[in-house]
Amino acid sequence: MVAPTNIYEHFSLMDADQAAELVAEAIVRKPERLATGLGNIASMVELLAPQFNRAVMSESYRMFPESEASGGEPMADGDA
Repeated sequence: MVAPTNIYEHFSLMDADQAAELVAEAIVRKPERLATGLGNIASMVELLAPQFNRAVMSESYRMFPESEASGGEPMADGDA
């Protein structure tokens, strides 16, 4: 598995146990739609303010550089 870029260390994401619970829930319950709280918020923002959502997503894309392993530029030790 390729390691994520250093910038992800500054964001609180789902840990492995939480992800496993989500997958298990999807297998057992077979819901029509399954999303995290952040995913639900993003869906609402997209529905209510699509241009704002597009601007946020574009800026987020610029914030997270490609890792060197995926062909991105090598990062200095202090870069995030």
